[in-house]
Amino acid sequence: MFLPVLFAVLGAFIFLALVARRNEAVTRRLWEDALSGECASLDAVRAQVMQEREMADESYRAADLARATQQPDEAARLLRVGARVVESCADTLPQLLRSMSTLSRQAAAIAPVDPLSAARFKLAELRGLARVHALLHAFVVTSRERLAFRLRVLRFAVPAATRWLVAAHYRTAAAPTNAKEWLQLSNVRSDMGTLTQESLETLRVVLRSLAASRLSERAPAEIGR
Repeated sequence: MFLPVLFAVLGAFIFLALVARRNEAVTRRLWEDALSGECASLDAVRAQVMQEREMADESYRAADLARATQQPDEAARLLRVGARVVESCADTLPQLLRSMSTLSRQAAAIAPVDPLSAARFKLAELRGLARVHALLHAFVVTSRERLAFRLRVLRFAVPAATRWLVAAHYRTAAAPTNAKEWLQLSNVRSDMGTLTQESLETLRVVLRSLAASRLSERAPAEIGR
């Protein structure tokens, strides 16, 4: 009588192990399916943002080369071209951030987000904003509220930095031999790049949160099959 009971217990364990492995495989596949479309969207948006940034960077590098080879008039011309490029692309990130605010409301749960780091910025205005963000971030309780707060900070910072970047281009173009203006332009460019990276990181969090919500809705039905 002992052997049949033993075989029954072993059979039950084997059955449970097979079910667990199947459920794990289903869950992994669901994650891959849920994230594949989101990652494609993220890649498309990132490619557009980075392409626009590269256009602006290209004009800056050409202007900097003209300055280094003692061609101030050409440097000024290229800086004005760069300013127009920045102006023409000024709506991309703000529109993306607005879309993220809408998308995030559709997620059942939000992945954790960090505040902006003041150490990553060179402009005093953005360092101050990042410090305020970090301070208030500690008083915001839920991940959803923290994401919404982060998006509001970025929606304020990105247009402001874009205006400063355009103005810095024109100021430097008006004084193409002024080293101080070139340094300020370099600092604004660096901070604009940081804000772009922070915006794309926020987009990644939103998409992962949406994918997780989709997974939680599909997993019970899939696993139960």
